Amino acid sequence: MKQNEERLAQIQAENATLRAENASLVQARNRYRAPVPPMQSFDTPPLTGATGATLGAGATDAAQGNQTLVPPLAPTMEHQSEDSHTMFSKRLEAMELLLARLPGVAPPITKSAPNCYADTPFTDAIALVEMPKKFIVPSMKMYDGTTDPDNHIASTSNACSQRQ
Repeated sequence: MKQNEERLAQIQAENATLRAENASLVQARNRYRAPVPPMQSFDTPPLTGATGATLGAGATDAAQGNQTLVPPLAPTMEHQSEDSHTMFSKRLEAMELLLARLPGVAPPITKSAPNCYADTPFTDAIALVEMPKKFIVPSMKMYDGTTDPDNHIASTSNACSQRQ
């Protein structure tokens, strides 16, 4: 009987340590999850904001019956697009800084104007040549590495020479 009680106490202590370890693992796993607000009933008026998770100060008073619900103004689409544009440009700049630190990667070409040749990596002799008005880009396939490369170069140069 005494052995059974000792065994039971040992198992309960082991169980408690396993529960504590499990709780810490679950907490660490849920650390990055955002809390999901409870779903509202269909009878409540729509809330402000994109997610509808916050109520204004007047909403609690309206729920008590003191005054009518007056939602604060929601941010406009222009403001949201400006925010997303600034966020995108900041992330792009950060990515370009990371790329600049990689060894062997050429720095990105700076762009001043769409029709400006000053920032291109081409020489003036190439950049100043005007394209013919009836120029058609030949349809070429990218070399996939499975066939003879000399044959691929010959067929590509043949396709380019036929377009002259």
